[in-house]
Amino acid sequence: MTDAIEWECWLGVCNPKRTMAIKVVIENTRVSDGYHKGLITAYCMGVTACPQWVINVAG
Repeated sequence: MTDAIEWECWLGVCNPKRTMAIKVVIENTRVSDGYHKGLITAYCMGVTACPQWVINVAG
């Protein structure tokens, strides 16, 4: 689990504006091309759908 953080910066000083707990599922096994499979899925904890600001900071 990790946090998505939206930062608010003003005059070179940044502070967290809001956070959301995110569950991230990864798979470290290697696939046929030799690379790790990587990120499988990620979703917000405690809500039905992730808020738009979470989608924006993740992109």
